[in-house]
Amino acid sequence: MSEENPKKTKPWNYCIACGSCAAMCPRQAEGAWKTAEGVQQALVRYLRCKGHLTDEVRERALGCRNCGACADVVCPMRLDPLDLLSSARRKIAKEEGAE
Repeated sequence: MSEENPKKTKPWNYCIACGSCAAMCPRQAEGAWKTAEGVQQALVRYLRCKGHLTDEVRERALGCRNCGACADVVCPMRLDPLDLLSSARRKIAKEEGAE
């Protein structure tokens, strides 16, 4: 395991919401979201709780361009933001399919 490309396998409840990944998001910089909370922080909150899918969370998950800028940051908790995005999109698809 290289220090430049560390393996990122911890579960999302390890996220400390530091904002490092959100700071790199071009959609965040464009002001695409209504609040300052980053895409990843909104999705972590959604995945952690058993709550309902909100329009805000859905908009952030589906509005992400998948550019990978967030993944270029070395997360202090060694998490992979693109893995988070995939998990959230799967959960959203499952919930929307159940309706």
